Amino acid sequence: MIDRVLSCNEILARIVRLTVFTAVVAATAIGSARAQAQPRVVTDLPVVHSLVAQVMEGRGEPLLLLDRGADPHAFALRPSQARTLAAADLVVWTGPEMTPWMARAIETLAPKDALQLLSLEGLPLQPYQPQPLFAARASDAEGVHDHPHNARHGHPQGDDHSHAHGNDHRDEHHPTPRADAHERDDHHGHPHGHQRHDDHAHAPSDHGHAHEHTHDGIDPHAWLDPEIARLWVLAIAGKLAAIDPSGAELYQANATDALATITAVADDLQSLLAPVKQAAIVVYHDAYGYFARAFGLTVVGSIALGDAASPSAARLAALSKTLKDKGAVCIFPEVNHSPAFAAELARASGVRLGQALDPAGVTLTPGPDLYTVLLRSLAEAIADCVLNG
Repeated sequence: MIDRVLSCNEILARIVRLTVFTAVVAATAIGSARAQAQPRVVTDLPVVHSLVAQVMEGRGEPLLLLDRGADPHAFALRPSQARTLAAADLVVWTGPEMTPWMARAIETLAPKDALQLLSLEGLPLQPYQPQPLFAARASDAEGVHDHPHNARHGHPQGDDHSHAHGNDHRDEHHPTPRADAHERDDHHGHPHGHQRHDDHAHAPSDHGHAHEHTHDGIDPHAWLDPEIARLWVLAIAGKLAAIDPSGAELYQANATDALATITAVADDLQSLLAPVKQAAIVVYHDAYGYFARAFGLTVVGSIALGDAASPSAARLAALSKTLKDKGAVCIFPEVNHSPAFAAELARASGVRLGQALDPAGVTLTPGPDLYTVLLRSLAEAIADCVLNG
C-alpha cells in the first residue's frame, strides 16, 4: 500500500515537473519568436524600397507605398496604406523635397521611427543644374529675365552648395541625420493633375502655378548617383540594426553585398557611357543632374521647367530653334509625361528621339534588383540613342 502511495506521489511530481518544463519552453519560444519577429518597414519610392529590400533580404520584406506607375511627387494614400504606415516600426523615405505627401502622412500618422534619407550628413547633394543650351532664348520667350541659374534661384557662386559638384566631400562613414531636417518650404507640394485616389481629400491643385514653375533648392533625385545610394544603404543597415539588434549581423552582411553590387554595376556603366560623355542630350525635366555628374554626361537642358509641368508653346518654339544649332544629339521623353512634346521637338529640329526615361523606377518591377535595373536602363537608353541613332 505504501509503495502504491509513493508511486502515485512520484507520478504526480513528474506531472508537475513536466508541466513546469512545458511552460518554460513555451515562454522561451514566445520570447524567441518576439525577438525574431521581422520589423515592419514602409518605404515611399521604388528606389528606396529596392535598397531597403536588399538590406532586409532573409529577414523580411519592406512595403512600398507608391503605386506602380504613380507620380512620385503627388500621391494620395489609400486608407489601408495609411493604417500600415501608422503601424510601421520604421519608415524609410527620401524627404519632403521629393515626396511631400509622405511628409504630411508621417506628421499625421506618427509611425514609431523614420529615416529621412536626404537629410543624412555627408551626402554630396547638389542644387538643380543650369541649362546652358536654353537659358537665353527660352527665358526670353517666357518673359523671364536672362540670369544665370544660380543667381535666378538664389544660389550665388561659391555658396554652400558649390562643394556638391565634386567628389571631395563624399563620406565613406555611416551618415547620420542632419539637425535641420530640411525645414524650408516644400517646392514640390503642388499636385500636378495626375490621377489621384479619391479616398483622401487634398487641397486643389494650383495648375497656373504648377506650369512652368522653376526648380530651386536641392535636387532630390539623389539616388541617381550610385555613391549616394551606397551611403543610403549604410544608413539603412545601421537603422535596421538599431531597431532590430537580433538581425544586425544579417543586415550588415546584406549591406556589404549591396555595396559591392552597386559598385560593380556603376563600373560597368562607366564603360558603357564613356563613348557618349560629350554628346549633348536633352531630357524632359531636370531630374538627371546626379546621373550626369556620376557618369560624366552632358545634359544641356530640359523640355519642361518643372517636375510635371507641360512646356508652353513659346518654350517649345524657342527650344526647336536652338536644338540643332547647339549640337544636341538626342531628346528623351519621360514616363508619366506626354511623349508628344519630345516628339514634336525631335521632328522640328531633326534631333534623334530616344526612349522614355524612368528616373524613379515607377514602371519597373519592385524588388531588390530594381535599383541596379534602373541605373542600367537609363544608361542603355542614352547609349543606344547616341551611338545607334
